[in-house]
Amino acid sequence: MPPEIRFEKRPSQQFGRANGARRAPLSSPLILYKKMKLYKYRPINKFSIQILINKKIWYAKPTSFNDPFDCGIDLDSNLSLEEKVEVLKFKMFQEGWSPQKVKQQLIYSFNSQGELNDKAENNILKIYDEVYQKRDNTGVLSLSSKNSEMLMWSHYADSHKGLCLEIEVEENSNTISRVKYSEDIPKHTLHDIFIKRDTNIFDLLITKHIDWDYENEYRIILDRGNLLHNLPGKITSVIFGLKTPNNEIEEIKKIASENLPDVKFKKCIKSKVKFEILIENV
Repeated sequence: MPPEIRFEKRPSQQFGRANGARRAPLSSPLILYKKMKLYKYRPINKFSIQILINKKIWYAKPTSFNDPFDCGIDLDSNLSLEEKVEVLKFKMFQEGWSPQKVKQQLIYSFNSQGELNDKAENNILKIYDEVYQKRDNTGVLSLSSKNSEMLMWSHYADSHKGLCLEIEVEENSNTISRVKYSEDIPKHTLHDIFIKRDTNIFDLLITKHIDWDYENEYRIILDRGNLLHNLPGKITSVIFGLKTPNNEIEEIKKIASENLPDVKFKKCIKSKVKFEILIENV
């Protein structure tokens, strides 16, 4: 027998949105409401100079990331019949169907054995595709809470010859999520996203393997990726690496001073007692 079809108040969530506004990931450990300093490690090139001049920065699509697991988490497809029906009902309400039309469509979604027919199962598959397309087209800006992480300077700032931008995130900026690090791939389903609402599509973008925890990463996620978007806050400092050439330091200082009022300049130095980087004003 098909499950009993019940009708409650129409859901308003839309792909991780509440009443049309983008929601913060519900399971994110920290949502920022106060000012915070975050850091972007960069090589010195024309793109970094454009950030200083135009105050825009590249939000990459997840498919361009260097970790093959990053943002590649698929949803668990193990849904019960009742969960599939709830998801189908949700999507029809989301598309503006009337309760009467939704009820009629659900009745026609079952075969004589009380199972979902091929058309209904294909509609479930289309919802999966819609979620994955949304995931793959998002724009992600990766930032760090640390400015002296040696591996970050090595991997993302031209082997210590680049720079690190200190960005002060304002209270009214886009919601920032702290990346979660785990040994295990998290399990999320369509039902978790659309019905239980204890997770959403953005949770597929903020979990990485524990090997990456040295990055201390935070992410800003926008709907469209591989595009330049406004900086999430004011650049308050430019930090130069241990090996940044003096001529490039002077060039960057000149450009930044002309375009960023009150910007400060700092430089990495080696600690004399530990294998660590210290930051000093210049």
